[in-house]
Amino acid sequence: MPKKVTPEPTAQAVTPEPAKVLPVSPDYAQARRRVRTYKLFFAHAILFVAVNTLLLLIDVATGGGLWFYWPLFGWGIGLAAHAGIVWGAPRVHAWEERMITHEMRRQAQ
Repeated sequence: MPKKVTPEPTAQAVTPEPAKVLPVSPDYAQARRRVRTYKLFFAHAILFVAVNTLLLLIDVATGGGLWFYWPLFGWGIGLAAHAGIVWGAPRVHAWEERMITHEMRRQAQ
């Protein structure tokens, strides 16, 4: 007579223990965000230089009229706006905080 095979008991689902997140100070988090914005801006600037150099080489190699400066000009406006956001935003934020403090003091009087 064949031996009766009993199914193995099913394993219970194991829920992974949530990762322990160390508390991060607000100053650290803010500094990390600022460094990331600088990094993204510099990546944008490097890409700007590389692509526009390539466009200049293509323009010179193909002859005809010069046109490379049109994308250079348009993208340059975008890069300048990005720079204004990266380096201008902290000043605007500091001014905004000063104005909020000033307004709160005025209302408290």
